[in-house]
Amino acid sequence: MKSSPKQPLEYGRRNLLHAKAVGAHANARAAWLKLRAQKRPPQWLVRYLAGIVERTKPVADEMARHRDEMW
Repeated sequence: MKSSPKQPLEYGRRNLLHAKAVGAHANARAAWLKLRAQKRPPQWLVRYLAGIVERTKPVADEMARHRDEMW
């Protein structure tokens, strides 16, 4: 395996996008778990956050694959 990416700038850009996707997923999941721990959380908000968590996980995984294409 090479010791540096083929296109360092593109690798860095994709790495930042991957980090943003991971962060968005983590923030949505933390809010969803905190909300679920409440005694009577608004169910509409629980559903919205659960949907966001479900949709953001594959984005982070896909961004990691595209980032690694630059290596």
